Amino acid sequence: TYNPSAWFVRGSGDGGVIWSTLDFISDEYEYAFANSIAADGAGNVYVAGIVGDSWVVRKGTAGKNFSTVEAFRTTGWDTGALAIFVHPTAGIFAAGVGPISTNTVKSGKTVSTVVYYGWVVRRSTDGGATWSTVDRFTLSSGYQTVPRGIGADAHDNIYVVGSGITVSGTGKYQTTSSHWLVRKSGNGGSSWTTVDDFQLSYPWNNFVTAFAADANGNLFVAGSVAGNWIVRENPGGNGSWQTVDN
Repeated sequence: TYNPSAWFVRGSGDGGVIWSTLDFISDEYEYAFANSIAADGAGNVYVAGIVGDSWVVRKGTAGKNFSTVEAFRTTGWDTGALAIFVHPTAGIFAAGVGPISTNTVKSGKTVSTVVYYGWVVRRSTDGGATWSTVDRFTLSSGYQTVPRGIGADAHDNIYVVGSGITVSGTGKYQTTSSHWLVRKSGNGGSSWTTVDDFQLSYPWNNFVTAFAADANGNLFVAGSVAGNWIVRENPGGNGSWQTVDN
């Protein structure tokens, strides 16, 4: 028995009164998740998600006639594109879980390549025609590091938010802990630094899902930690991050 999911994009041209399906992907043997949507100044729509074992970005020219503009193989439903954002000058950014490194492993006479997956940010500067990876990141190799949201401030700084697992100790004393993460690029995505690494309560999971900037330049990141709704703020965008709602 198969339980496939379907990728849907629905749109309304009259303020939400009437809706129609603009894009649809379904296969009896595959899952398809449309995870995030964004639009550029020309009205083109970009949708990021997962189809089968592939990271996928689809573009709807003027919001219609969707086609795949980015696709590469990952490993399954828990990898792939999870967030997308269109910056007015720096391009289109897609973030998700993808390949970050490889390692050659030898067992007897057998040599195989192991692919490690983690936090990946990819960018297109030509409307989705071509893409390149601009950030690969993991807190601890072999452990989950996942970006789930993208945004920008009024100074053109770009932020990607998510969570990751770090490891400390060895053997029976080894422990893992989940971290709330914010990474920033001040040069259009060319380089990135972690500007917030937060734990509310060890060892509970941190799920960071959204970023926003207000008209006064204050930055906000929202998610959940240990069953608590959390919002953290950076006043003015150049201060320290602090929890403002718990």
